[in-house]
Amino acid sequence: AARLASAPALMTVARGKTVLLVEDNAVNAFISAASLESLGIASVHAIDGSEAFALYRRRRFDAVLMDCEMPVIDGFAATRLIREHEVRSGLPRTPIIALTANALSGDREHCLAQGMDDYLSKPIELHALSELLARWLADTPAVAANAPSHAHSAGFGSATPQAA
Repeated sequence: AARLASAPALMTVARGKTVLLVEDNAVNAFISAASLESLGIASVHAIDGSEAFALYRRRRFDAVLMDCEMPVIDGFAATRLIREHEVRSGLPRTPIIALTANALSGDREHCLAQGMDDYLSKPIELHALSELLARWLADTPAVAANAPSHAHSAGFGSATPQAA
């Protein structure tokens, strides 16, 4: 059995990391942003896949938390756009974690087949989010250094990590 990441270990892994949070539901976005902040991870919020792709083209993120079902461009289409952009631009693959209310058999496999790297079902539990991000952020150097100073978080808290 894999050992669970401790909170201090995640805080070390998460220091300086920024996640693109793609969620159309304002309450879910607020809770997710607060959860990320409590883990020491900055977030930038996009309300749909179209805004997510626009933000992704402007700057790098350490990971993407992508809601699957959204208006305008859903999470699956946005993931395909991001993957195509990475290939065309020669960028390294950014971990994209699906966020979905569906917890049915085969949903995880569908998300992975669509280009996502992992899967988290809603409602999101802080412990599960912490473990998942510790795994995906552990081997990536923070890209926040090349983030523009005007990064926003749609009023859901600070776009930069708070000092401990």
